[in-house]
Amino acid sequence: MSSPKAGHAAVLVIFAVALIARVGFSFARDTVAQNTGLEVGSDGYELIAANLVTGHGYCFRTDLAETLSRPPGYPLFLAAVFWVFDGLKLWPVQLTQALLGALTACMTYLLVLPLGRRAAILGGLIFAIYPGDLVACSRYLAEPLSMVALMAAMLLIRRLLGRPNALFLGLALGSCFLVMVLSRDINFVLPVLLLVTAVALPSAKGHRRAFLKVAALALVPAIVGSSLWCWRNYRLSGMVVFPSSNTGCTAFDGLYIGSHLGGGRTVRELMRESRLLQCEIARAHGIYPELRFAVFFRDSRDEAHLSRILSKEVTHSVISQPWAFLKRSALGMARFWYLGPSPRVSWVAAALNVPLLFFACVGIWRTIRLRHHGAVLWLVVILYYNVACAIVNPLVRYALPTIPFLAALAGLALSMYWQKPPHRSTPPASEGLAVDRSSRT
Repeated sequence: MSSPKAGHAAVLVIFAVALIARVGFSFARDTVAQNTGLEVGSDGYELIAANLVTGHGYCFRTDLAETLSRPPGYPLFLAAVFWVFDGLKLWPVQLTQALLGALTACMTYLLVLPLGRRAAILGGLIFAIYPGDLVACSRYLAEPLSMVALMAAMLLIRRLLGRPNALFLGLALGSCFLVMVLSRDINFVLPVLLLVTAVALPSAKGHRRAFLKVAALALVPAIVGSSLWCWRNYRLSGMVVFPSSNTGCTAFDGLYIGSHLGGGRTVRELMRESRLLQCEIARAHGIYPELRFAVFFRDSRDEAHLSRILSKEVTHSVISQPWAFLKRSALGMARFWYLGPSPRVSWVAAALNVPLLFFACVGIWRTIRLRHHGAVLWLVVILYYNVACAIVNPLVRYALPTIPFLAALAGLALSMYWQKPPHRSTPPASEGLAVDRSSRT
């Protein structure tokens, strides 16, 4: 089989394995989800999307104000799926997200391909069957959309390092950044961080000025889209809220969970206690959230106001107890790889991610030996999510965007054990000596 045909076949196999795994899990999700916590919660994205489709605005419920607590990328994506399939059903979303997950697996293959086809195949297959993404693709969660945009951005940055004058690639990269920023709050700083790292790589030497021009162009869509959303939030609340008001709530959750974890209560129980405490804080300031959770409000101004109050509570705790904050953050960087809503999920996550992290470390060593500077961008993504989530809310679900890069590094490590035996074109020295002796005789 020729090399291009082998590459196409590998991509098709990875795509098929990833798609079948995700669609199959979607059928079995209800059975698997029992007593694991996987059936709980969706962050309310589908509620906003349903109201958008029915013309009731960007809100959780028709009797509530427009919400500021969710960036618009994923709700708009869900609304589009609901509109295309003419109904508020889960299965079209599962199918669409399964396709996104399969594309992410293929892009993992392409990311590793410069380091060898075997490593690329292994990396793509590891992500194709990774259980965490199977779960995410079966629910109303923003990770599948955010991840496919992130992987596309990484491939475009690599291409731009070789062709910095390709302005259309810069616009495509800007579109990926826009989806990233408007689908997950945590991605707000990541585009700038990736571009700064890329321009410092040795592969950018000689054309850094041209790359900087394209990088500036790539940031324009994200800046414009984010500014428009920020202006919308300001008009609703009279406050600057960017990218969403959920930042204060999430930071408070992380502070409460990190301070009380280890007392015998699960993360799910601590999360509920945190939300109830937030409601008490809200009522003390004359704010009355609905459904006993701090994300439902009848007035957008109350939502923005409470977010600022909670942010100040977290900031005051950090300033008054800096060592406790540093301790929680250090522990959070470890918990980020396994901590789930229930003990069972945490054990499963640890069993999956600890071996993956080990092989990823071996893969890092191999990239150093191979002098593959592009892998620095992979490490930047892994460290960024780890540090950012450790500070805010270190749950294993938020580690999902790092998995394609861990899979890439693990594939590179495992490819060392998948090598063809050396081709023996000449007989060994011992055989040659035997022939010489017989000829003399």
